[in-house]
Amino acid sequence: MRLRAFFFFLVFSSWFGVQESDAASVPKNSRILQVAQFDSKLEESSGLAFYDGFFWTVNDSGNSNAIFKVSKSGKRVHEVKVLNAENIDWESLAQDESHLYVADTGNNLNRRRTFTIYKIPWASLS
Repeated sequence: MRLRAFFFFLVFSSWFGVQESDAASVPKNSRILQVAQFDSKLEESSGLAFYDGFFWTVNDSGNSNAIFKVSKSGKRVHEVKVLNAENIDWESLAQDESHLYVADTGNNLNRRRTFTIYKIPWASLS
């Protein structure tokens, strides 16, 4: 009985203790614009980079080891297969001036013990 009372106390106190934070809020006067709508070939786009006037994205697990170059209007312009790379569960992209990084870090079932970051020169994606 005490355990049940303690549980309800925790739920009740945490419910009233939660405060709304403005840290992650978008200001009310911001204009949110849809800038592109990707075509159906990008079945499960996971990660997005913007470089040299184009979006770059990858599909999530169960898809090929390809990186897609997409126009500002959302049309697929180019598909690049990444040799010597396996798409176990590609999740995100990062970039610097000379490289695109693909994070193969998905772990939906918590079974993976190793993860990979692929470093790809922008010049090789042209």
